Amino acid sequence: MSNDQNIKSVVKGFALLELLVRSAEPLTLTEIANDLGHTKTTAQRLINTLLGLGYLKRIEGKRYVPGNKVLSLSFQLLQKDNLYKQAQSHLEKISDQLGYSVTLSVIEGNEILVIYRKERARYLPYAIYTGSKLPPHCSATGKVLLSSLPEDKLEDFLGSIVLTKVTPKTITDPKALIQEFARIRKRGYSISNQEFSLDLYSIGIPLIDGRGKVAAAAGLSVPIKDRGNKSKLNASMAAFFEVGLQISQGLGYEGPYPKITQ
Repeated sequence: MSNDQNIKSVVKGFALLELLVRSAEPLTLTEIANDLGHTKTTAQRLINTLLGLGYLKRIEGKRYVPGNKVLSLSFQLLQKDNLYKQAQSHLEKISDQLGYSVTLSVIEGNEILVIYRKERARYLPYAIYTGSKLPPHCSATGKVLLSSLPEDKLEDFLGSIVLTKVTPKTITDPKALIQEFARIRKRGYSISNQEFSLDLYSIGIPLIDGRGKVAAAAGLSVPIKDRGNKSKLNASMAAFFEVGLQISQGLGYEGPYPKITQ
């Protein structure tokens, strides 16, 4: 096999991995071939190679997902990432202290990617874990991250995604969302009040790096039953904001940090 052929095979292999990592569901051979524009023979050859190396695994008989080797490499990379190192221990401690779930998210393309999650109680019909994708327009961390984008990029982002009405309270009108993001930008943090789950009142805060840029967002998921206890909610938010400041300072940020305004 020539060098050009080797390079093409590597490119095809990475394209297959990226497809499966981004897919919300396990894919069949036919779906993989169609999505990548390959024949079934070519797709099967790529699948067999990656299966043999441990980068894919077969489930439900005929469907494929990323293998444990991909998860292992991803975790090893996260362990070396300064953002993850700064945030993970702080978020784990505040989750234990408050008894609420926490999430650490970043923008990846036109998606909100969870890079750390500690779940205390299940209020969703599915688990959120490292590697999960969150709806950008109604999750607390997604709203913070989108509000940090320049207006032209924000409009492009909103135009590239489906604004699904996840709950009756989800905002799906683009103009209303842009107004909401302006409020978040002014306030400095986001609130997702039953927009992602009717059982949750979530707060999203920015994690700011040494350049003053929002590098990531952290989210605190408060059960809706606790929202009415204002003193407890405000104390929890104050503790969470202090963690956001500590993480941001660890990333080199020296400026002012958002405070509770509600």
